[in-house]
Amino acid sequence: MAPELTPSLPPPLELTAEADPDLEDCDYLVRVDTGWGDGDTVYDCLWEDVEQACTPSTSGCDDTEETCISGCGMTCAGCDGVCADDCGGCKVRCGEDDACLAKCVLARDACHDECMGSKNTCTDEDCVAEAGVCYDEYSEYVAELCPSCDEIKECLSEAVGADDFEKANAACHEKFEAEPDECFDHCNMYSY
Repeated sequence: MAPELTPSLPPPLELTAEADPDLEDCDYLVRVDTGWGDGDTVYDCLWEDVEQACTPSTSGCDDTEETCISGCGMTCAGCDGVCADDCGGCKVRCGEDDACLAKCVLARDACHDECMGSKNTCTDEDCVAEAGVCYDEYSEYVAELCPSCDEIKECLSEAVGADDFEKANAACHEKFEAEPDECFDHCNMYSY
């Protein structure tokens, strides 16, 4: 899980990934287009790819993964803040030496790239693994709680296609009345 970190962020500049950042400013924030077609941009460390699910997550594992991904973004922002601070210190030491100042900017960009690389590893590997553990634990919990889960799921799936859904759904509940009511939430075609 990503460590808790609340960095103080400099105010964002209106930049996009395609624009050249103001290389005189160590505190610039790289901004990326959200891709939603409205022209909005977001600080790249805090950008999260949004996945929409039209059914509630009965496992809670979506929340687990989303919390982890947000933590990765905050860690990236903290890392990027350190890059900006190091760049500022470098520029002070350089004084008016243009070649030295250029090296500060290049080091700042390389540092930012490392922060983004760590964020991507965190979201794409660490958070996916954490969610995977959550789903495995959820599957074990449901298997223990609801031994007839596959049969309940099949019955409820057939009820969805029935002419009289209410009657078919009630028949499923009656057929599996020995199972806890919670199983009808966990054992349907939409649960995950």
